This record gives sequence, structure tokens and C-alpha cells, in this order.
Amino acid sequence: MKEKDEAIKFLKLGKQEYKKRKYIACIRSLTYAEQLFAALNDKELEGECLIYIANAYIKLGQLDKGIKAYEEAIFKFEDKSTSKKGTCEYLLGLIFRDNKNNITKAKEYLARAINSFELDNNVEKQADTLRALALARVKNPRKFVEKKEEIIENFSDALKLFQSINAKEKTAVTSLELGEFLISLEKYGDALKYLEQAYNYYKSGKSEKILFTLRIDLIQSHLLVGNKNTALKYYKEAIEQSRNGYYSEKLEKFSRFF
Repeated sequence: MKEKDEAIKFLKLGKQEYKKRKYIACIRSLTYAEQLFAALNDKELEGECLIYIANAYIKLGQLDKGIKAYEEAIFKFEDKSTSKKGTCEYLLGLIFRDNKNNITKAKEYLARAINSFELDNNVEKQADTLRALALARVKNPRKFVEKKEEIIENFSDALKLFQSINAKEKTAVTSLELGEFLISLEKYGDALKYLEQAYNYYKSGKSEKILFTLRIDLIQSHLLVGNKNTALKYYKEAIEQSRNGYYSEKLEKFSRFF
């Protein structure tokens, strides 16, 4: 079909323009392709065009237009692709969390994305979204509406899924985040389990900055549960690392304990 060939040609062109960061040209090409696919009643390819259009608008800083395009894409994928639908819901959740500071909307879209990825059997994306949901709840300025147990559950469920697919870095990052959330609740003993897990990953040189943060958290938590000798071990490591330019006010305060 001539119309289908024309639509695919402009879809490919729009993708190439996106890769070259020609976002305005990309939007123009893909809007035309999307109109052709709409006339052909090809909702899946129409939705694919809309995802790239949304991405391009986000790159241009036009968030509201990007949000609108993602929402339109979700509608197109409704009965076609739970994976692509979930991706749009996930990205909308991040935009509302990080750019719009609308935690209610963020939670709504992330919860929908979890369901979509679960239906699609996409374990990693499901875990990514559970973690994103936990972080959205932590970030909520109206903290009194959030149940702390549910935040811990979101983090824990994400961890189990990451571990099930051996996603080591994501397991470590999530362990650190859960550990620090437990510190904020003054549950230092519970926090240690997750902080130690993260430490065991990062101590092999993965990230000196994160390792320094972990050492500070571990010193504090071990001191507060009475493990002074273990705290001293991490204190010595942190002091050594501080000679390479790493600094924390807490480290100076810890010196009076040793």
C-alpha cells in the first residue's frame, strides 16, 4: 500500500532525526506519519509515533505537550502492547514525580505501569517501577498520607525482583535507598542489613562517591545499635577516603566516639 509505505518512511525518518537530536524536525515527520497510520487504523504504529513525539517534546522542555502525547499513546496501545503502554505510564509517573511535583498523579501512573509490566511478565521493568513508586512516596511533601510500611514493601518487592534476575547494580542501589529510608525512621538495626548489602557491591570500586555515603551511614547505624568496633572499622575507611577529597560534616562529629 502506498500510504503504508509513506507512513513507514516518515516513521523511520522521524526516528533518525530523534537520534540526531533534531527534535523539531522529528516531531514534524512523526506527526505526519501518525496521521497516515491513523487513516490506516494502525493503532500500534500510531502509538509508536506518539512515543517518539512525546520524547522529543520532553527533550525540548515542553512537558505538557510531552505528557499529552504519552497519554494519547497509552490509549492507542490499550489492546495492543502492554509493554509499550507500561513504558508510557512509567515515564509519565517519573515526569509527574520529578518535574511536576504531583505525587498523586505520579503514584497513579506508576501503579498502572506495575500492572502493565506484570501482565507483560517484564520482571525488571516491574521492579524499576516499584522502586520509582517507593521513591515517589518518600518524596511526597504530604508525608502524613503515606504509610511507611507500604514504602518499605515497595522497596522490598523491588529488591526481590531485582535479585531474582541477578540485577546486581539495581539491587545495590535499591538496598542503599531502603537502608537510608529506614535510617530516617530511626530503624538502625533494620537499616544495617540493606546498607551492608549495598556496601558489599560498591566496595569493589563501583562508585567511590556512593561508597563514602555508605560508610557514613554504616558508622552512624552501627554506633546507634552499640556496635562501636564495627563502626570504628568504617570510620577508619571513611577517614582514609576523605584524604582523596571526600567530605562529610558527620565524619567530623563521629571523631568524638573513637
